[in-house]
Amino acid sequence: MVAKVNTVRRDTRAKQPQLTGTSIVEMPFPRELLSPVPITIRELKDYPKRFNVSPEFQRDNVWSTKNRQALVDSIFLGDPIPPFEGYERVDAETGDVVYDISDGHQRMTALLMFLNGGFKTWSAAQKMQAEPNSGDPICPNKFFHELPLDIQNYFLKYRLQIDLLRDRQASEKAIRFLRRQNQVPLSAAEKLHAYASKAKAAAQHIATHSFWSDFFTGKTNREQVYFGSLQLIAMELTKDGILTLDSHDLYHGLAAGKRDKEITDTLVDAVIARLDVVAHIFHGVKFSIRSTVIPMYQAVQRIERTKYTIRQEDKGILAPWMTSLILESRAISRVPSFSIPLQKMVKKSSQEAFWKVNHPRIMALLKDSKRNDASGSEVDAED
Repeated sequence: MVAKVNTVRRDTRAKQPQLTGTSIVEMPFPRELLSPVPITIRELKDYPKRFNVSPEFQRDNVWSTKNRQALVDSIFLGDPIPPFEGYERVDAETGDVVYDISDGHQRMTALLMFLNGGFKTWSAAQKMQAEPNSGDPICPNKFFHELPLDIQNYFLKYRLQIDLLRDRQASEKAIRFLRRQNQVPLSAAEKLHAYASKAKAAAQHIATHSFWSDFFTGKTNREQVYFGSLQLIAMELTKDGILTLDSHDLYHGLAAGKRDKEITDTLVDAVIARLDVVAHIFHGVKFSIRSTVIPMYQAVQRIERTKYTIRQEDKGILAPWMTSLILESRAISRVPSFSIPLQKMVKKSSQEAFWKVNHPRIMALLKDSKRNDASGSEVDAED
């Protein structure tokens, strides 16, 4: 009988509060969302002490001026910005309602800084630099107090929202904060992939070449092959294929369409054809460092300029040479001065130093192979 009574009591307590002495401890159950709090930017300006943007678990200011200018520009464009998140409490001294902002610190701080003359709106040049192919900024290069009154009023009336959280212990607040920061940021390649241009379409086409699936063993789930294909286009657009390939401006300019007049079917066909040759002479190579494709592609460009004709017998001829470079780049922390790790091949100076040593080497490998084949043919003829 006792066991039966206890079983019933457990079932009942799962639905009702549990009595412990004189206090009531609520059992876990799904809760309704709290109603969000609508505010305007004017309230931020007039009552800044009502908004605590720096709870103890919050990180410092990390946004650049460019990030802050982009937020202001979004507001001028009439675009929504994500809601803030925080806790509502009553200040013990003043009796005022205060909101501890747990998510949105960077955005709210940026708005307060702009209101207080901390930075200007984008100039046309700054916006073009930060976001190629974007439209002109509204009221460019102005502090807030320099804006026309109607624009100031528009900005101050812009509606914001604070999503409220139930109060909890400090440790649980920190956990909630970490959960909110748990999103995966866009990779550099994914940011480039957001543009629409002929260069993007060309890179997407090049990314379907079997070379990537046959040779590249690195991460391909975050547009890495697309980024590598843009690198090939950049090398093809350069006279000798030697250029710095870690430039933000280079890739954003390409992806945004700044060089679309140069992106022709002939150029894309040339890249595809060279990748066929790369796959032939480097047959068997596997690499996970994306920059490895730079010397592989440049090798074909250099060989073609010597008028050497790639033969069927040259299949895999440069694979041992490239494999040795890959192993050096993976395993050696100190390498001889003549051996440039593949990770550094994004630099023009590294490419120049690399080819000063390795151009004679690859040509010697090709010529030795041709001589050996010729000698073998003569022996066969004599036999």
